[in-house]
Amino acid sequence: MTNNLFRNKIVVITGGNSELSKALALQAALQKADVILVGSQKEDIFKFIKSLEQIKKKMGRVTAAIGDMSTREGCDLIFKEIKKSAPTFEILINNSSDFVAKKIEEMKSEEIRKIIDKNVTGNILLTKSALPILRSNKKPGIINISSFHGKVALPYFSLYASTQFAFNGFMESLKREFAGEQLRFLNVYISGVISDDNEGLAQKMQKIGFRYDKPEPVATKIIEAYNEMRKELVLGSKERGLIFWNGLMQSNVDNKMKAIKSKILNATAEL
Repeated sequence: MTNNLFRNKIVVITGGNSELSKALALQAALQKADVILVGSQKEDIFKFIKSLEQIKKKMGRVTAAIGDMSTREGCDLIFKEIKKSAPTFEILINNSSDFVAKKIEEMKSEEIRKIIDKNVTGNILLTKSALPILRSNKKPGIINISSFHGKVALPYFSLYASTQFAFNGFMESLKREFAGEQLRFLNVYISGVISDDNEGLAQKMQKIGFRYDKPEPVATKIIEAYNEMRKELVLGSKERGLIFWNGLMQSNVDNKMKAIKSKILNATAEL
């Protein structure tokens, strides 16, 4: 039987307004963890928490910490809100990122700065604040939910890919910095999660051969991977293959991307 490493733990999940973070919150709570869901849209998160009252299973408590991770002040406020809900926590799930895909020439400077601040700086600042608390507990862990785009950069995903590469580098360094200590790391790479906002993009990217899943099965696989003590989870056979070849023979992947570049541009036109 698989271990339940979430039972009686307190779990902080960022990106709380995304469908995947909500699915993770539900799965962790069903594993008897208490969850603090971090997000910027208060009404949306409280509506989700209210909906959990309809579930007739015994589960942990889900509360909210509201704030904007794209600013240093917002990260400080979020951490104060977390401490109000719980003086300590054992697991941090990093899932806060804004998605963008378009030609680099079409991006405004303010848009670039905001995406980098949220996807990279905010995640690093919150993780830095969390480390002393995590390390003071028994069997602490960090689950870093990133994207396949942080391993293989597709055309027209330059800004999003650069933030994923950056945070992956931070987590890889952190894992080695704390090697030999009890702090565990699970790095997750997903191709895409279907939501109400990206159905058009998801359908077209699936036709090209990329994987897009509903949030619930993705959340289940992430929880299972952590319970199985895995260090890495890559979803999608095509994505795993591209990651492998991108490291071994990048020119091979360059040619594949060149062949489907126009299709990717057409898919991103939905955004």
